[in-house]
Amino acid sequence: MAPGPSIAADDAVGPQVAMERPSREFSFQGTLRQGAGRGTLINSAFLIGISALGLVRGFVLAALVSRTDYGIWGVLVVSLGTLLTLKQVGINDKYIEQDEPDQEVAFQKAFTLDLLLTLSFVVAIGALLPLIAGLYDTAELILPGLVVLAAFVAVPFQAPLWVFYRRMDFMRQRLIQAIDPIVAFVVTVGLAIMGAGYWSFAIGFTSGIVCASIVAVICS
Repeated sequence: MAPGPSIAADDAVGPQVAMERPSREFSFQGTLRQGAGRGTLINSAFLIGISALGLVRGFVLAALVSRTDYGIWGVLVVSLGTLLTLKQVGINDKYIEQDEPDQEVAFQKAFTLDLLLTLSFVVAIGALLPLIAGLYDTAELILPGLVVLAAFVAVPFQAPLWVFYRRMDFMRQRLIQAIDPIVAFVVTVGLAIMGAGYWSFAIGFTSGIVCASIVAVICS
């Protein structure tokens, strides 16, 4: 009777396969020259397209939204944007740079840290919203501000894009990222046509981020 396979051999092979699989899923495969060249073309096309869409959006909304509504949205963006810049600690950059043996665990740690940090800032900024509204003497900032903060809660769920960037899978990364500005454009312009005023900005902004986050999770 032929001897059966060694259990020790199976145990030795199993962990090796398990360790190699995350490496293939989370890391770049191919030549660096091809990846960089392809990435340059894809990223350039993406940035040009998004810039053109933003330009068209600005002209269209300028004709549909009053200066007062534009002003409220501008104050909200400047106030929240300035505070949220403090949250940019480079977790995504550190994740892309690392070379841990278990890439799945590395991703889970980075995502968890980013989510907890985002939630802490959202809670803090939410508590400051009445103060910001008082400083500008504009109570209309509070409710749309809460809607925008809800969008920031969804941002960490776009973390799978880090994996695509690490793999230099720029096509998939940019396709998912393009969902945000396209959805925001459609929703914002549609609501502006309906006369929603500054709410068109807040809802359009949130819709774009939430849709992109949902697709990123599905594609992870």
